[in-house]
Amino acid sequence: MQTQESKIKWFWYVFIIGSAFIILFSDVLSAFFWGMLAEQFQLSKLATSCGAHITTIMIWIVGSYLLLNFIHKKFNFNLFKVQTGTTKRGILLCIILVVLVTVFMFVLWGGFKPWLEYQSAITRLGAYGWVDFILQNIYYIFEMLVCLILVAFGQKAGEAATSLNKIPWGGLLLGIIWGLPHALTKGDLTVGLSSFAIGIILGLPYILLNRNAGQTWAFMAFMFIL
Repeated sequence: MQTQESKIKWFWYVFIIGSAFIILFSDVLSAFFWGMLAEQFQLSKLATSCGAHITTIMIWIVGSYLLLNFIHKKFNFNLFKVQTGTTKRGILLCIILVVLVTVFMFVLWGGFKPWLEYQSAITRLGAYGWVDFILQNIYYIFEMLVCLILVAFGQKAGEAATSLNKIPWGGLLLGIIWGLPHALTKGDLTVGLSSFAIGIILGLPYILLNRNAGQTWAFMAFMFIL
């Protein structure tokens, strides 16, 4: 009986993580779709970029809602229900992480990332590039929602397999999901390793904040945007 329960449990872990993975990388299809529309109807770069961002944001919102609703009904588990309180130490450590990631990205990008992205949007898309810049940051926020689902259930799966609850299993999973594709598509091991490291760091707040999903999402978004 125990073995059968274990098999069912792992099937659902794989299902949830796999579903979140598909939702996360739907942005590739969205970009491809809007690229085809742009070519067919001679859309401007601004319209194409904004359209791709809006489409992806909607997919991430709807996909995350459906997946979390399914999880709640199937397992009576509400990811955003606060079960334990966070500590001042945990919040302080997360703030330190945000600062460290911001410094790391400053060095990696050669400047303050949001400002450089804003300048890039204006350069590429013209005076109304700021619209795309805002959409891009909303895009980042909901990208982190999907990543939060991966982190939370990657963490639960790792703990179920090992009973070790201090290891950032969710961050390791996110690091692999981000790092490996970057290494393969860019052909650059350094890019892959930095993406792997960022994935692990993004998963740390979930442990530091005692599985508080709402606060974790906020810190993940801050780290990713900055």
